[in-house]
Amino acid sequence: MATIWFSSARPWPDAAGLLGAFLAWLPGWAAAMLQVLPLDKQVHAGIYGLLAGLWWWALLPRHASREYAEKIWPWALSATFGALDEVHQGFVPGRSRDAFDWVADAVGAALAVLLLAALRRWQANRVVNRVGRHGVVQSGPGR
Repeated sequence: MATIWFSSARPWPDAAGLLGAFLAWLPGWAAAMLQVLPLDKQVHAGIYGLLAGLWWWALLPRHASREYAEKIWPWALSATFGALDEVHQGFVPGRSRDAFDWVADAVGAALAVLLLAALRRWQANRVVNRVGRHGVVQSGPGR
């Protein structure tokens, strides 16, 4: 979070040259997909998705039995920090507040939490299917 806050306190560099080089390196279909949303919204979503994943990891051992906690708290903490960061950017010369940046933060955090919840559910189902209902390891094709 300190890295995000420190980065927000600096004027945004002109990354057009770097973006152009990156898009030229990608295959055409991948570059077209990346151009659907502006680069800054993709960066916001990715960074806050990572932050939500870190919150997920930090809070999971304490709230493993509460399904709401594993989804709501990481998202809420990340989205709240995103809102505070946008307010902070309003006071930085060369930066501005943008509600759509916060939306990208919240969406990125939500997508990360949903992905982690799906992976956790898949992993739990995989263990149950492998061990079976009576604690006996199932044998057969593909097991």
